[in-house]
Amino acid sequence: MQYEEFSPSHQSFPHYCNNLPGSAEYLYVGWIGAEQDFPTDVPDPQFISQLWNACRDSTFRIKSYFRCLQCQSEYGPLPAEFDNEEISLGDGFVVVEARPGVFLLAPNLIYHYVVAHHYSPPLEFKAGIMDGRVFPPIRFELMLNEQIDLLIRHGERKKLAGIQNADSSSKPGIWTILRKLWTHESR
Repeated sequence: MQYEEFSPSHQSFPHYCNNLPGSAEYLYVGWIGAEQDFPTDVPDPQFISQLWNACRDSTFRIKSYFRCLQCQSEYGPLPAEFDNEEISLGDGFVVVEARPGVFLLAPNLIYHYVVAHHYSPPLEFKAGIMDGRVFPPIRFELMLNEQIDLLIRHGERKKLAGIQNADSSSKPGIWTILRKLWTHESR
């Protein structure tokens, strides 16, 4: 699938994620075609690390696959590896806030495009990745919130206390918990 950089999306993304406004502008970046020319650059290691995190942790999953048209990959998941971790790419997209009211939509294959083909995404996308303006998928958020609510209802607050120092009257922020779990701060 190929879209010109910054072409508008006509899909309703708040359907996938309740923290994205319906009145916002959604623009495509990083949807590279087979014969398409695109800007290239040697990827910055810090950007690669942050992009990996976004593609690993904040991908909106879909029920089909995109494939890399540059290397004519097979239809299906495309494996990617970084720092002894492996994920599958091609089954989702990453949403980055470029500026208030404007969101950039990239296939999670963008990690492959940057690393394998030295694709250089637009500066707005890079800045959003580096500043952590990446939106996580709602289904994952809902699942975790349900699990936290169950722990609280069953008096298991102490299991959460090791993750976040929270008093017994409030629920820890879901993204604070995830950040601490992902960065192993709770150990």
